[in-house]
Amino acid sequence: MRAFEERARIGGLRAVVMAELARDLGMSTKTLYQHFSTKADLIRALVERWSESIRSSARKHLSQVEDTQERLAQVADYWLTANGRFSPVFWHELERDYPDLHAVFVESTRDLRRWSRDVGARDLRPDLPADLAWALLERLVVEAADPDLCQRLNITRQDAVQTAVELWAQGAMRQRSRLRIVRED
Repeated sequence: MRAFEERARIGGLRAVVMAELARDLGMSTKTLYQHFSTKADLIRALVERWSESIRSSARKHLSQVEDTQERLAQVADYWLTANGRFSPVFWHELERDYPDLHAVFVESTRDLRRWSRDVGARDLRPDLPADLAWALLERLVVEAADPDLCQRLNITRQDAVQTAVELWAQGAMRQRSRLRIVRED
């Protein structure tokens, strides 16, 4: 699994040739196919492993974080880390060629965002339409993570995403929450 992930991470899914992978692992192609009957099975195992890892480690860690802005920043960081480990070619091929598996990954991050949203709802300003506020946060994070934008601004993707969460929180969170955040800085 790790060998497959390493090959796919940079070159994308189509760049992984099962016969070459088997050879690198010191086994025959037949033996590899006994473990994973198709390339799609190998990709499914990889995506399901990520999804479970994202859900379990993030929830375990985030349940210990009380501050809403910090929790949202960490969720954004989990998404960015998971997304940034692989090339844009990988994500494009996963979405195009294996849409059901792409949906598994998207759903795992959506679950995490839903959980954060539920926990953070108490700190959202009551005068804002909640669905719009949360949708704007997600869009802001995605845009802030754009590699071209970050390169143009000479900023890391992580710094851009963290700044986006901070800007959103300053406008969307209740005054008492913003004051608590300022005091902690």
